Amino acid sequence: MRRRVILAGLAVAALALLLLLSPWRSWLLSLLAWLRTAGGAGAVALVLGYAVGSVLALPTWPLTVVAGAAYGVWRGFPLALLGCVAGASLAFVAGRTLFREGVARRVARDPRLAAMDEAVSRQGAFLVLLLRLSPLAPANVVNYALSASRIGPGAFAGASLVGMAPLVLAWTWAGATFGSLEGMAGGAPAGPLAQGVRWGGLVATVAVVILLGRIARRASCRMSS
Repeated sequence: MRRRVILAGLAVAALALLLLLSPWRSWLLSLLAWLRTAGGAGAVALVLGYAVGSVLALPTWPLTVVAGAAYGVWRGFPLALLGCVAGASLAFVAGRTLFREGVARRVARDPRLAAMDEAVSRQGAFLVLLLRLSPLAPANVVNYALSASRIGPGAFAGASLVGMAPLVLAWTWAGATFGSLEGMAGGAPAGPLAQGVRWGGLVATVAVVILLGRIARRASCRMSS
């Protein structure tokens, strides 16, 4: 557990360094500035980004980092969570309607997806919640795989809302922490004490996500066996 937390912290620090030194830093700063001044249009643009990324099965966690950097934790977290759930629900509905045959064939070819489909059909929303709590379960694959199960859209969205919250909070916190570096968030650079508090909070959040993921993974294995 301790080793995983240390590795996660090093990965976050490496990503922060990449953001600060990369050639597209100026583009990122321009994007953050636009989101902060665009008001509702910026929030809508982010939610649309989640929708497009989820339907195309692209990683959406960078949008969550951007939301944290642009709006901070307490404004960025609910917006990012809304976008994640909306995007996941849209992909779920697309998998059940537009891409139904393709999803069914994909699930049938993969024994792991077929087992997950059967387990969710038996256990319902609670197993969806456990899958969402695991940071190792690829969210976009889960969206489409679950569309082939018998769970309803409302139960899917509700379980996703609760289960996605810890990981979304971790990515939002990471974005807010990155945004405070060198004044990337639009204000003055945070002092050493404030930076220490932010980094400490981020490490603690990542530790909780990893712990919840381990508990969820063990519980889901027992339920699907």
